[in-house]
Amino acid sequence: MQYDLTARESRILESEPFLPLARQLQEMKLALEDALPWIETIREEAEAENVDIRTTAINVAQELRLYRQSGGIHKQIERANQELTLINMATIQKQHALAVLIDLLNRGVKGSQIVQLVNFAGEWNKYWQSSTTKGNIQQPVNGSNNPGSSGGNGYGGNFSINDLIRLNLLKSTTTNLLKSARRLPGL
Repeated sequence: MQYDLTARESRILESEPFLPLARQLQEMKLALEDALPWIETIREEAEAENVDIRTTAINVAQELRLYRQSGGIHKQIERANQELTLINMATIQKQHALAVLIDLLNRGVKGSQIVQLVNFAGEWNKYWQSSTTKGNIQQPVNGSNNPGSSGGNGYGGNFSINDLIRLNLLKSTTTNLLKSARRLPGL
């Protein structure tokens, strides 16, 4: 009986250092069998690298942390690249609109005429939107109820659909440029 008691004490003392690990596994609702693939992987890595198991376990844990962190960095880089692409697109659009404005000014078109053109394109946009919401996008381009017709609002002219689309694009870009220009100091 004394021998059994001594043997039990000896086994308890041997397993005592593993009790915190057993508690951690228990808290994570894992059995020892669930940890075996990790233990086997670390053992294989230690043999392949010819390094002790403890050092290999630390190295594997560090590699996993770095991999997780680099994934977050990759996502941030991807988001930053998407934002940069949007900024580049907006810049190109503004450069194009500015080139159109400079070209118009170089051809002798006055600022007030550009504003009238922008207003005309705005009216055309309203007309276009109202005709598409009514399901009739094939209305005559030079009809009396269209802003480019001679019987309409007094602007006159016979515009093609492409001309009107270009005017609408010019309107949106010049409106944005004029807003930007108003915000610049000294103008």
